[in-house]
Amino acid sequence: MPPPPPGPTCGPPASCDLCGGGTFSGLVKFPTCTTGAKSGCECTATATTCGPRLSCDLNGCSGSYTGLDKWPKCTGNFVGCDCNPTDRVCGPRLACDMNGCNGAFNSLQKYAQCTQNFEGCPCTATGITCGAQLSCDLNGCAGTYSLENGRAYCRSESFTLPSFPCVSAMTDIPYVDHC
Repeated sequence: MPPPPPGPTCGPPASCDLCGGGTFSGLVKFPTCTTGAKSGCECTATATTCGPRLSCDLNGCSGSYTGLDKWPKCTGNFVGCDCNPTDRVCGPRLACDMNGCNGAFNSLQKYAQCTQNFEGCPCTATGITCGAQLSCDLNGCAGTYSLENGRAYCRSESFTLPSFPCVSAMTDIPYVDHC
């Protein structure tokens, strides 16, 4: 009886795109090639292999940042795939001006969020993030004074930036703090 035909010679993993495509077979760390001479061999995940980003806390992904990156990457299952950051992955809020975060406010979130590195992670607003103070009478701000610190803040439910400082005609308190 002749020996069985040899299996694929895998060698070190290469991009899944180079072997005709790869897939994750369930909840596993690495994908495997699905076609060609390398079929069944481990390959390196690509955006095509990974598909759309999912939460870093789903399916054993265990996402984390590996440096100053836009997106965290899975380190458990689906190694190398970008994932959507969660509170666990983002950690405590840091200044929006640190590490290329480039934080900004949007109308959907209570806190400013990073828009470059660490995209989507909440950050602590700074003077650069907040910009110049505007009148307490503009844009539905409905500014009122805080008895705690004597500063005016927007208080309207419709105003999208909570506790955003404003300038009243009755005060000239300079902006020295954070939004």
